[in-house]
Order: sequence, then C-alpha cells, then structure tokens
Amino acid sequence: SGWSGYSGIGTSGYSGASGTSGYSGGGGGGGGDAGHITIVPYAYDSIGQGTFAWTINAMYLTDSNWYNSSNVNGDEISYKVSLIAGTYTFQYIATTGPAMAITKWYVDGVEIASFDNYASSYSWSVIKKQTGIVIATSGLKTLKSKIVGRNASATNWYMYFQTISIWRTARSEEHTSEL
Repeated sequence: SGWSGYSGIGTSGYSGASGTSGYSGGGGGGGGDAGHITIVPYAYDSIGQGTFAWTINAMYLTDSNWYNSSNVNGDEISYKVSLIAGTYTFQYIATTGPAMAITKWYVDGVEIASFDNYASSYSWSVIKKQTGIVIATSGLKTLKSKIVGRNASATNWYMYFQTISIWRTARSEEHTSEL
C-alpha cells in the first residue's frame, strides 16, 4: 500500500502524560485557555481496546498516520484535554477508503461526532469536522475515539488519522467576563 514503515504500540505500551495531550496553543495569549488544542495522535492517555501503530508515508499531510493496527470493531483510544465551558468545533484529519470504519468521538462519555470513513477509493488528509459541540463544565476531559461498525461496503475496521483539533467558538455564560 505504499507504506515505508511503522511502529506498533499496544495496550500495555506508552501512555501519554496526564493533562492536556499534545500541543495546546492559540491566539490571545491564553495558551490552552485561548480555546484551541491540537493533539498529535500518539500523545494518548489510554488505549481501551486494540493496538495502534504509526505509519510513514509522504502522501499524508503530516507524512505520517496513526491507526488501529488490530483492525477490530470496538478499538478505542483516549486523550486528556483541558476545556473551558463553551461551544466547540472538533476536527480530525483522516484517511478515507474501502477499508475504513465508522468512528465515534466522545467527551466524557457523551458522543460529540460520528464519521463514516468509507469511500470507494483512498483519499489521504481528509478533513472531518463537527461544529456546535457544547461543553457544559470546565475541567480536564477525556476525548475518546471508538470504532462502532462499518459501512456495508467497507472491507475492514481501520481508523487512520493524522491530527486532532478542538477549538472554542463561543464561551459559556460563566466565562463571558474573560473575553
């Protein structure tokens, strides 16, 4: 498939540091409080099921891709993010194709997005986005991705992604004085 290499990380492998995973930044001088968090996929907090690996391929926007090498329905991976109450947009850069599954994303167990990543041919660096996500309370949250099935035409249970981003589009009433 054109992959030049990969390394595998299983359930008992590396566990990222607690707190915000990956790079946190944004405009306005507030770091993570500025409302934009970008997560590199290998900076995870835990793997609930499956084995995940890193591929290297120049066709990807970031020249690499994180995926569930176990290829099983129910594979899941979680990240820790610190969010202020408000409304958010969630985005991840994914691969779509005939072997890709349906993924659902959750914050503290509440579904925030669902994506069918099946396509009849492969496309790399596809932006998947969900808007209007309400986070009711501020604090450290668990962001989880889980494979929850596949399109009737899909051939496997894979989930490939390169980056995860979540950014605040509006503050809640409790934080409007911080504007």
